[in-house]
Amino acid sequence: MHRIFNIPGNTDGTTEMIANLGNNGTKITVKRTKIANLDMIPCGQIPPNPSELLSSERTKLLLHALSKKYDRILIDSPPVNVVTDPVILSQIVDGVILVVRSGETGREIARRARDQLLDVKARLLGGVLNSVDMQKDHYYYYSCYHNYYYQEKEASNAYLG
Repeated sequence: MHRIFNIPGNTDGTTEMIANLGNNGTKITVKRTKIANLDMIPCGQIPPNPSELLSSERTKLLLHALSKKYDRILIDSPPVNVVTDPVILSQIVDGVILVVRSGETGREIARRARDQLLDVKARLLGGVLNSVDMQKDHYYYYSCYHNYYYQEKEASNAYLG
């Protein structure tokens, strides 16, 4: 995300804020983006113990402090099936949106991710299908509809005789 918004991602990020929260002089440093009403905090350095850091009370305190200033907080996490971070985060957030990449994420992998979240009682709000090739899929949808419609019409005519 920090690359998309052209913000340095490896310093003063979420990791450092969580690790230092409660120490004197700890500041929550939010970066402004060029998009109105959209701020972000880059991830920061990768800690040696990400799951411990995310499951700490300090993470909850950081989210609580941010929720006093922001109406919505979106957390971009790694894929569910790869590391435990998303499952841990799902326990301290209000809801989870599962993002699936079209043409790359198979149905079974998406089902497994969904099941992992549901197994820990995560509040699954819905899903997003991204990277959809609209030209290809539009043609596919039209082709399926076209074939279905004409097959139904031909069957109907055959019955009416």
